[in-house]
Amino acid sequence: MHIVYFSPTGGTRKAAYIIGKEIDPQATEIDITDHTRQQNSYELNGEDTLLVAVPVYSFRSHRSTETYNRA
Repeated sequence: MHIVYFSPTGGTRKAAYIIGKEIDPQATEIDITDHTRQQNSYELNGEDTLLVAVPVYSFRSHRSTETYNRA
C-alpha cells in the first residue's frame, strides 16, 4: 500500500498515516505537497493499493446584511 497525500498544514498527512498504517503497517508514504522536493514519477502495478488523501476546503458565500433605505 502507498499513502499519497497533499497536506499543507500536516493534518491530512496525520489522518492518512493513521488510517494507512492501520490497514498496512508496511505502507509507504508519498508526499505530493511540495512538488519541488519529490520525484517526478512512481512505478505502480495492478497489485498496489493507494490511499489518497487531500484536505477539504469550505468556502462560504458572504451575503450583504446591510439594509438600504429607499426614499
